[in-house]
Amino acid sequence: MDPLSISCSVVAFLTLSSKFVEYVKEAAGATESWKLLSCRIEECQSIVERIKVHADNDADDGVGKWSETLRTLESPGGPLWRLSMALDFVKDKIEPKPGLRRALSVIKWPSGSSEVQRLISNVEAEKTLLSLALTSDCQ
Repeated sequence: MDPLSISCSVVAFLTLSSKFVEYVKEAAGATESWKLLSCRIEECQSIVERIKVHADNDADDGVGKWSETLRTLESPGGPLWRLSMALDFVKDKIEPKPGLRRALSVIKWPSGSSEVQRLISNVEAEKTLLSLALTSDCQ
């Protein structure tokens, strides 16, 4: 995967995660679970932004030591890929829908706190993996 496509993928994740965090901040009556999920997503954003800086510097230097790490993070099944899938799932659930279907979706989801807790756990696990990738490549 070339540095440009890697950078585009990172930017896509950062854009989607920023939209989610804003949505939760603006949502009236967001539960503590939603606020915690938003906080974990913001922590992932911070790590991914640092990874992007390293990738950009790597591309400028032509050294390439971040290439393999980024391929692993973004590959299907990798931490960044799984985070993007989780955010896509949440986006599909909370994105406004037209008409009656919208009213039903607001009532039906996200009231399931166990599902939000599962998402928090998943995001926390991916954050840990991203942190490990960042610290191991910085040494």
